[in-house]
Order: sequence, then C-alpha cells, then structure tokens
Amino acid sequence: MELVSLLIDIRYRKLLRISIILYQTNKEQIILNSSATGAVYIGGGVPKNFVNDAIVMANLDFEASLEGHSYAIQISTAIPMDGGLSGSTLNEAVSWGKIRHEARNAMVFLEASIGLPLLFGYLKEKNPTKKRKRLAFKL
Repeated sequence: MELVSLLIDIRYRKLLRISIILYQTNKEQIILNSSATGAVYIGGGVPKNFVNDAIVMANLDFEASLEGHSYAIQISTAIPMDGGLSGSTLNEAVSWGKIRHEARNAMVFLEASIGLPLLFGYLKEKNPTKKRKRLAFKL
C-alpha cells in the first residue's frame, strides 16, 4: 500500500490525497528524461536534501547511473562552519554524487529576500526557456 497523507476539507467534505511517493516518482521521471538537470536552493535543510536526493533515488529506483545535477546555485545565509545541512557546501554535494564534478555551480551567501528578486529579474530579462522543448514522459 502506498504511503499517503490524507487531509479532509471539512467545508466541502472532500478528500484530498497527497502522495509523497507519486511526487518522488514524477520528479525522478523528469530527471531521467532530461539531458541535464539543475537545482536552485533557497536556504537549505530538508528541502535542499530532498532535491539533492532525487538524483540518488532515481539511480536506485530505476537502476540508472546518473552523475548528478549539471547546474546548481544556493542562496543562503547559513555557513558551513556549524556543520548543519543548510550550510553544507555544493562541494559536499559533489562528493556524494548529487552534483556532477564538472557542474557549473555557485554558493551565494546572501539573504534570500535580496538574492531571489535579483535572480528572478535576471532570468526574466534573459528568458532562458524561450527555445526550451517541453518534457514528455509516462507516469
């Protein structure tokens, strides 16, 4: 049986089903069907690990041999000196195979409320997805 969290919307008496397994499988399918993947980390902690582990899990679940994300950027005020997950460097992710050795990556030690608008403004101006082909995959 699939592990599922169930939430009940009392107002409309509807059942909402949230499946972490389906979410993980969809994420792995996107990774497996992409020629290159990248990650943008805002802060850190569990969400950062969830994104990084997608490569590792795709390798395990589908017996693939992916080498990790090709691109990565982390915006955080956390520092590596305290040993916490939020402050772990992208070089550490390389050592675990979550990011490729030759990946283009950057660690930005900056408050996200400053860094994110700058990043989004740059991306809006450059429009890097203009010529990008949409992914198609089976679930």
